[in-house]
Amino acid sequence: MVFNLQSEFVWIKPPREAEFEVPLGARVISRDAKRVKVLDDEGNEVWISVAEMLRPMHSTSISGVEDMIVLGDLQEHAILRNLLIRYYKDLIYVSTCITSNAGVN
Repeated sequence: MVFNLQSEFVWIKPPREAEFEVPLGARVISRDAKRVKVLDDEGNEVWISVAEMLRPMHSTSISGVEDMIVLGDLQEHAILRNLLIRYYKDLIYVSTCITSNAGVN
């Protein structure tokens, strides 16, 4: 897979191999001949190999969405990242339910 690595958001392999680990979101900061420097969603600046990059992040996962059904990458890690973004924006509990009292007395 070819990546445009300057200021691109990508999914990277989790730092630990464990049963419940999921890919992390990361922003590419720089690169050299064999490695890529990223800032991951946990706030870590780390050098990784290109092989540790899984795929480019869909644009809807970069800044988050209100309705998760419109996520372009509807995977567990994309949903978790969206929840994290909403948490930091203090938008966790947003009700999208609309009720109607029409004809009810």
